[in-house]
Amino acid sequence: MSQTEPVSPDQSGLLPKAHAMIFVNDLNNIEVSPDDFHHLARVLRLAKGEALIASDGRGNWRMCQWRGSSDKHPPVEANSDISVQHRLEPLVGVAFSIQKGSRPEWCIQKLTELGIDLILPFISDRSVVKYDSSKSLKESLRFTAIARDASMQSRRAWLPTIEPISNFDSLAGKSEYPFSLAVPNADPITDSVRFIAIGPEGGFSDRELGVKMPHIGLGQHILRAETATFVAATLLSLSRGGLGNKKI
Repeated sequence: MSQTEPVSPDQSGLLPKAHAMIFVNDLNNIEVSPDDFHHLARVLRLAKGEALIASDGRGNWRMCQWRGSSDKHPPVEANSDISVQHRLEPLVGVAFSIQKGSRPEWCIQKLTELGIDLILPFISDRSVVKYDSSKSLKESLRFTAIARDASMQSRRAWLPTIEPISNFDSLAGKSEYPFSLAVPNADPITDSVRFIAIGPEGGFSDRELGVKMPHIGLGQHILRAETATFVAATLLSLSRGGLGNKKI
């Protein structure tokens, strides 16, 4: 196949994994952001005519080709019909207590790569990190950008929902997302669990543990907070077949 021939989408609707990917607002009028243009042209160094994927982040995507920088044509040109990758069901989510340093960024990346649909960072009673409203908004926007980049890297057609940074009480009050608390020595996760909350290094406070929310265990050992986040995401993804063709 030559570089300029269209690449046919997989009949299953699944994204091809061997091509670069970008997110756009409108698949019928593809506009490339300056940051994405820089990444494609300067970092990946795509050759003219090379195939890439454009997605709207809501399951719709199409094959395109890179045309590079020119005043005569846009840098990316669609060359296939729009395909649809259906979202895995049921939806799964992980809430994690924000930690110091770069660990929140790591958590956002890994949760995105593992296919988690809802990601909810929160401040718990024992959190060392404390944000005011301005800092919370700034970090929430940064987390959304991190998830977008991780989605492109992992070839996700569905962008995860990154909830604004909240506190434990807001998390406990989300009736639409019945979270279970990850607690040492609790009963193992079952197929009915779809949303898991991970506490800080010191664990949930007695007050938080007293809130009427189910408790579930993540194994026989005490895990670091970021490790527990990774384990919870893996178990949730496996429970609905998100890491392969079969559920566990």
